[in-house]
Amino acid sequence: MKNNKINHKPQESMLKRTNRLWTLVAVAALMTAGLTSCLKKGDNAPAKPYAVLALLNAAVHPGSVDVYQNSKKITTGAFASGKYALLQIDPGTQEFGFRKFGSDSTLDSDLALYDTLAWHTLVLYNNYSPGSTDSSVQLANLIENYTGIETTKANIRFFHLSPDAGIVRFFVNDVEVHANRTYADFVGSSSYRSYTAANTGAIKFEARAADGTTVIASKTDQVANGNVYTIYLSGLVNIAGTDPRKVALSVYWHNPYYLN
Repeated sequence: MKNNKINHKPQESMLKRTNRLWTLVAVAALMTAGLTSCLKKGDNAPAKPYAVLALLNAAVHPGSVDVYQNSKKITTGAFASGKYALLQIDPGTQEFGFRKFGSDSTLDSDLALYDTLAWHTLVLYNNYSPGSTDSSVQLANLIENYTGIETTKANIRFFHLSPDAGIVRFFVNDVEVHANRTYADFVGSSSYRSYTAANTGAIKFEARAADGTTVIASKTDQVANGNVYTIYLSGLVNIAGTDPRKVALSVYWHNPYYLN
């Protein structure tokens, strides 16, 4: 892979370039991280094989991180808590590590084999259990299974990644889709990593407390036929509203551009 980097400019959607570019997807209106990875060529040369990796930072302690690929830093700014990014990487064995932003303190790393037939989602989150003081960083490397994806509907799933939100109930357009979801339950449950068909257009997503009425966070977003989305709750409920780690509901789009 070429040793290229970009300085990220805030955008609200996918930042695409051509001629072997680098890409970063932001799920918030403002994004301060820059991640580097090879994209498709825009010329007539044979397309170079690549693997797809999504990075999702749901860690709230410490929050912002630096990302390393094979011990080389690939961020040019803070990769903030609650954000995700899509990368195209060379196939083969790759190690991705995370360090506290601006520090040499390694939080965790993952060594895995990436090939052109698999889409990986690497989730960074904190260890959490009620009454425990352990908030160490954990990594989950999920190999996506797109078997059975609906082409005439949108395809969605929900990840609960807010450590202090308690039991969460997930609603789509005021219809309950999931009840009694617990923190990071998808890590050990393949059923929670699968997708549910949903109507397209502007859809209201809500994460509610166990009582089914108290809204923890909500988001309205456009979803399209045949596309795949992970709606994830991240951040802290019990923190000041001005803190960037405040709880929020976000949409991670599994952009089909990367599957072509």
